[in-house]
Amino acid sequence: MYNSKSLIKLYGPGIPVALRILRRIKTELGTGKSPDLVSKIAQAHPYIGEEADYEFIWKNTPNTQDILLLIEELDAKLLQTEAKFTITTKVPEEDILIYDFNSPKITGAAYTFFRIYGPSLSQAFNILKKEVTDKIPGIQPSKGILLGKYDFVIEWLRIPTVNDIISLLEHIEPVLKVTGVTYKVTTKSKLKLHTDPRDKTQEKPIMEIGAPSPSFTIETGSEDSKE
Repeated sequence: MYNSKSLIKLYGPGIPVALRILRRIKTELGTGKSPDLVSKIAQAHPYIGEEADYEFIWKNTPNTQDILLLIEELDAKLLQTEAKFTITTKVPEEDILIYDFNSPKITGAAYTFFRIYGPSLSQAFNILKKEVTDKIPGIQPSKGILLGKYDFVIEWLRIPTVNDIISLLEHIEPVLKVTGVTYKVTTKSKLKLHTDPRDKTQEKPIMEIGAPSPSFTIETGSEDSKE
């Protein structure tokens, strides 16, 4: 029985064309940059349900490189459509590398998570790895690529203000634009987030800034405090 899967969610316009391409992709994987990738995928077919539009079922638990190779294939194939897509990879135990705020390994004051809508996810990953460094005040060098509910994560050394997050996005957005992606940002902490660290009366449970696509969201509290 196969338990690991990568779920693809499509966003239109361009969904019908994208679905037709995805229905052919299993037979074409062996002709791309990663000829051995086809041998690692047991099944590939439309996914009937709210969570996704298409799924790839892995023969074994995939590693990061396996999923990145699949993303490169998806970028190349779906770039010819108008559609955007996200990928969420699940393994039997949990979503790969989802942050557990109760883990002793979670030592940062806060984390900013990126959800990226491609194509081209692979280009966006490379740019984020290059651009997100300790040269940006208040953050650690990038914690890197996640392959579950989120796509990329940044660790803060302190609780960021809204202006901190906007400054981070102002640094990243010009270079991300060239990839054609859109994205969503979620910042979480074990502690309460607020607009001004000197004024705790400004604490808000959820605060959104910006347009719906992309949207910038700040969520407060730990993951397991959410319903």
